[in-house]
This record gives sequence, structure tokens and C-alpha cells, in this order.
Amino acid sequence: RKEKEIGKIFKHIQKYQEQGDQESTANYLREQIKIYPNEPDLLTHLASALQDYYFHQGKADTEELKREKSDEIINLCERALKCLQMICMREKKLSEKDRRRCCGVLHR
Repeated sequence: RKEKEIGKIFKHIQKYQEQGDQESTANYLREQIKIYPNEPDLLTHLASALQDYYFHQGKADTEELKREKSDEIINLCERALKCLQMICMREKKLSEKDRRRCCGVLHR
């Protein structure tokens, strides 16, 4: 069920992105993250939408806003990595070696 809902979310995101509307993409993703706060794909897509909107499209027009949005993007990426680590650790089918390799990104 969750995978189906996430798939619908990505189809909705795609419509915004086809229109080049990163602001609506970000707003929509923020709402969906309230429902799925530990979904790494949503977190990374939000980080990407914010980066595009504020930095590639130049909407971060003050140093303060640039710092604030940079911190938010980094926080989202760190949350996504932590979620991925939890998923890896829960996956019992992986061998211990594969688990370490999958989750090693956070241990560097």
C-alpha cells in the first residue's frame, strides 16, 4: 500500500517538474513528508527541488536565505541517509558484509 501511494506522489511531482514549477514541487513534498517522514526518496526529492528553486533559479537573494536553505537541504539529505541506514539494518536478508557495505556511508 505504501509503495502504491509513494508512486502516486512521484507521478504528481512529475507533473510539477514538467512545468518547471519547483516551488509547487517543494510545497507538495513538504506536505507528503508530514505523512511519510522517513521516506528517503521524498526527502531527497525535496532537497533537490529546494536546491533548484533557491539556487539554480536564483530565488535565494540574500546571504541569510542562502544559509537557511543550505542548512535545510543538508538536513534533508542527512535525514535521508539515516532513513536508508535504518532500512539497511532492518533488512535481514542481507549478509553482515552486505549490510556493512550498504550502511557504511554513514560510518566514514
